[in-house]
Amino acid sequence: MKIFKGIMSSLITVILIPIIIIFITYLATRSIVSKQGVNDLFNKFNLSEILIDKNGDYTTFGNNIKDELVKSGVPEDVIEEIVDSEQVTEFISEYAVDAVNYIVYDADLNNLKADDISKFVNNNIDEIFDELKEKEVEGYEQLTDDRKEEIKAQVDELAKGIEKHLPDIQKMVDDSDLSLPIKIIRVVFSNTMLMVFVLLITVLALLIVLLNLKKYSYGIWLGVICMVAALPFIIIANLKIAITSDVEVKAVKDIIKYILGKTASWAYLFFFIGIGLILFTIIMRLITKAVKKNKNNAIGEPIVETPAVEVTPVVEDIAPVEVAPAVEPVGEDAPVVEEVPVESTPTISEPAVEKEYSYCAQCGSKMEPNQKFCYNCGTAKE
Repeated sequence: MKIFKGIMSSLITVILIPIIIIFITYLATRSIVSKQGVNDLFNKFNLSEILIDKNGDYTTFGNNIKDELVKSGVPEDVIEEIVDSEQVTEFISEYAVDAVNYIVYDADLNNLKADDISKFVNNNIDEIFDELKEKEVEGYEQLTDDRKEEIKAQVDELAKGIEKHLPDIQKMVDDSDLSLPIKIIRVVFSNTMLMVFVLLITVLALLIVLLNLKKYSYGIWLGVICMVAALPFIIIANLKIAITSDVEVKAVKDIIKYILGKTASWAYLFFFIGIGLILFTIIMRLITKAVKKNKNNAIGEPIVETPAVEVTPVVEDIAPVEVAPAVEPVGEDAPVVEEVPVESTPTISEPAVEKEYSYCAQCGSKMEPNQKFCYNCGTAKE
């Protein structure tokens, strides 16, 4: 039976470790595509890198946006700095979060419209220009009040020009070649898939528990499983500098580091759970051992009573002095017997030796074993 349990536990371990590895990757990916995860991603790189490639040239999308900004009066020298400003980054990230949630979770989509762009420019252009002047970025001297008013006057045309170059996320999902992969992504990241992972891992873990209840051995099994599954991610995360050393685009490098960091955070969680399970096993074994020891001490060994030595007190049996009654003569020829007082001799009883006494047939007085006649009435011992 013990061999069978060991074989079954080993088989479940071989199945459970890869499942947990996949689950850690799954949890890390869900964290990355969450609302907070997308916001963090946008803070990891400059938006201008979407417009400009690694050679410093504008991409097709970048050229279109640049032309619209220049037509509205924005100095070309500061376009990159404007796109990288904190205000623009926060504004774009809000819509990026909605787009990701729509693609991954099929959530409601709020497309970026011209009205939203116009409102943003009017509300933030003063602050953006002031910050660029304060930082003295290249070309900041062109950020004059006249230029600012010119941009505001043409903000509606600017907003409409930017809107027409933005990708139609809904059309991309529903009508393009990406529709099938996106549908698969939605199934993978659904709550149903998450529950399937949790249920599968729980069932396999319970089997390990049932097979190794003795001495809390399941804690060792599950602890080792969690630690082994988490260890590769921890090693890779600590090598992220070497992994990203050949990546030339800073934005891509930052994204890779971010992904590795998210994965490592979940891996550390499972690693410490494994350590906790092993410590739990050790503690429970020590407690069980201590309880068993205290129980044995409470019951104790059988007490063997030494029989007490009974000491028989030595009592001097002093026979009372009795006066023998007169013997009535029987007939005229009966001899006359004088009444002689008989003094009883003190008898010293020997300890630990019980004497066998007898009694006089005539008067019933107690007689010693070696007594030949009754000291009371003189009757000879039978």
